[in-house]
Amino acid sequence: MKEKSLGFITKIVKHKKYWSYQNKESCRESTNITVPSQKMPVLSILVLWMLRWRAIQSVLEVLNRSQKLEACRKERNKLVNCETTTTPLRRKLKKCSKKEITSYRNNIASNMRRTKSIQNKLNEDEKNNFHFVTKKPKRRCKKSKSISDLMDLKELCKKVDRIAVLERCEPQDISVEQLSVKKRSRSRNKNHRSLMDISDIHIPDQDRKILDNMRRKREQRQHGEDLAYRINIYWEQMREEEKRLTSEQKQKWQNFISAKRNVEHGVNHIRLEELRMAFENNQRQLKEQIREKDEKVKEIKQEIEDRKTFENSLKQDIEFEKHKIASDNNFYEQMNALQHKKKLHDINLLKQKKAKELRIKSLQLNQERVTSTNRMEELRHVLQLERMQARHDDEIRRKFDECQAKERRAFQNHLDKMATRMRELAAKSLQREQHMGQVHRVARELEDGMQRWQDRVMLMQYEQLRRAKENAALYTDNKKLRAEIDNKRRVLEHSAKIQRVKEAEKERLRNIKKEIEAEEKKINRLKQKKSLEIQMGRKLALNTAELRKEIRRSTELHLCNQR
Repeated sequence: MKEKSLGFITKIVKHKKYWSYQNKESCRESTNITVPSQKMPVLSILVLWMLRWRAIQSVLEVLNRSQKLEACRKERNKLVNCETTTTPLRRKLKKCSKKEITSYRNNIASNMRRTKSIQNKLNEDEKNNFHFVTKKPKRRCKKSKSISDLMDLKELCKKVDRIAVLERCEPQDISVEQLSVKKRSRSRNKNHRSLMDISDIHIPDQDRKILDNMRRKREQRQHGEDLAYRINIYWEQMREEEKRLTSEQKQKWQNFISAKRNVEHGVNHIRLEELRMAFENNQRQLKEQIREKDEKVKEIKQEIEDRKTFENSLKQDIEFEKHKIASDNNFYEQMNALQHKKKLHDINLLKQKKAKELRIKSLQLNQERVTSTNRMEELRHVLQLERMQARHDDEIRRKFDECQAKERRAFQNHLDKMATRMRELAAKSLQREQHMGQVHRVARELEDGMQRWQDRVMLMQYEQLRRAKENAALYTDNKKLRAEIDNKRRVLEHSAKIQRVKEAEKERLRNIKKEIEAEEKKINRLKQKKSLEIQMGRKLALNTAELRKEIRRSTELHLCNQR
């Protein structure tokens, strides 16, 4: 047993070192892995957790088994060391007849044969089924009918009780005097005799040993059942404690996630407010520029109206001067004055043309500036959104790495604690076995049989515990997978919301572009109107020049005729 426990502990330590090295390599590899491709690391981590959990379960099962065996050995030694009261053999001869003794011996022999057959079955089952594996769990063979063996043991104990009752019974051929003697002996031995007390009966030493062994087995079985009941209660308490701890951890994690989401929501709200303020400022600037353009257009219209009034006044002056020239004789002086006015008018027209060209150039420059500023704002918005997305991805990656590192540290600490506990328990078990080595060597064969039977019962219990723990592990794994699916769904919803915000901003920019194009169309229309008005002015100037020429010709002809 010592060699088995030491070899098992060394195997577990090697297994722990191997998995710690694999965890370090997986940590190094996980730092280079990006967030989108996280399916394989999660599966590998789950597999590692399952393997480690099975190793820990096997270690705990071995430790519990060793503790139970030690407790059973102690109780057995107490029973062996207890002093048996020796009474004279004459009472047995008085109470039991020859027939009863022969039937009693036959029953004991049959019980011994049955116990030997049960022990042989248990040994065969142990050889076929008891394969304890640490690294690679293999499929265990189907066990024999353990329930039938237990039922046989129960029947055997019942038969032993019946034999004890028969020993108590009085034979029918006994006289009245013998009955009185028996009554007296019963009244004396009432206080210190039990059903299984065979000290007063004349039985061979071998039969006595068999009965003592049967009594011890029954008491040990009762003790084993009590131990199993206590272990079951302890396991249920541990499971409730684990459930409570998992619920508390889940609540903490949910609170952390809600706080993180609130912070992210606040940050996103602040960023959206900043973007909205910048967009409003841009709109305000565009409105001011459009208002300035409208004012400039109004000024141009006013100048055109002034020019029209000035031309009308010139026409009136020309007509008035024509009448005056026709009436007066100082035609040449008036013509010189008119020429001077015409020169001044031409100079004014040139100045106005230059001013128009300068205004048109300034308007074009303003339009180009507005378009460039809009493009810069669009690029800046796109860059800000990309930076926000990159920061969000970096934070998610960093938090995920931190969580993985914390889990690895916690698991490593747990393994270290388990290793220290195992060493302490191994040292204690060695000390106990050294103490137990001083116990009587007489009951070793019975101890082996009892140990096998207890191993079988404990294996059944441990298998039930293992199945329950596997179901619990599957339940926790399903919970983890559901949490991961929920997180992925939330990330997708968040990305969809960001996409909607981007589309809304694009629609706003399109509307702004449409408004700018409408304003440009208005400006082009005004330009066309101006060009038409300029052409009309030119035509009027040409017409006036032709009229002047005709007037000169007519006046020259008239003067020539007068001369």
